[in-house]
Amino acid sequence: MFFLLAPTIHMRRLCGAAFLSFSMSCPSISLAQSSNAIEPDGDLVQLMECFAELHKSPAVVAMLKVLPIDIGRASDLELLANKKKATSKEKVHLSTMVTDWGKCLGLANQSRRKSTPTEIADLYVEYWIDTKALLADLYAGSATYGDVAKARVKLEASYATKVQQKVDALIQQQAQNEQARQVAESQRQYAESQVRNAEAQRQQQLEAELQRQRVAQQQLEQQQAQLLLLQRQQRQAESAAAFNNGMMLLQAAQPKLNPSPPRPSINCQTRSAFGTLYTNCD
Repeated sequence: MFFLLAPTIHMRRLCGAAFLSFSMSCPSISLAQSSNAIEPDGDLVQLMECFAELHKSPAVVAMLKVLPIDIGRASDLELLANKKKATSKEKVHLSTMVTDWGKCLGLANQSRRKSTPTEIADLYVEYWIDTKALLADLYAGSATYGDVAKARVKLEASYATKVQQKVDALIQQQAQNEQARQVAESQRQYAESQVRNAEAQRQQQLEAELQRQRVAQQQLEQQQAQLLLLQRQQRQAESAAAFNNGMMLLQAAQPKLNPSPPRPSINCQTRSAFGTLYTNCD
């Protein structure tokens, strides 16, 4: 993971034990500023131990007054004005010092590359290469201690600027990447919302069509029921009409009886005469 994503821990590592003897200053970016202590991991513990042993080395102790590892002391006026060159004995110490120093920086580079962008880690490697070149001039006798001190101060300032510029560029790139990610995420969410809206509209249209079909089916069933009722009523009417017609034909087929002439009315009167009843009808 890039240190920009976890600036406090990684930049404190960048500027901590890994560079106690590297001399190069840390970039002055606000992301790296923190007073919170961090728990060192295994690599960092090993690195701190390496530099602790380096500072105890007799060769380093013998050279500290004229060639301090700490760049903060390299800018002392006394060191900058030193016109002396390395003696044969000091060259032996210098050779041992550079070898041990390089071993610790090798560990620093391994630890750094686990949490630092390659562009930043490469700058520190280049810084050490240029520093070794200065020390080589001192070893060869072509440069004085003062020359090396002044060159180291300039080298420190130059690489500190390069690191700061690279950090700024990475932060800007990260911001651009984040902005692009947010735009892409926004576009993705918009596309998904469009799909959801289209699906919702399709579902609504489907439900509306199903509802229309249900209503049409109900209307068709009602019409069919009404038609069946009308057909049944028509058959019943036809059956009743046929029955009535049949009855009329049956009645018409029966013979007609002539009516009897009217019978004359008879008036009868009954009377009694001398104990005998007499009836007269006319």
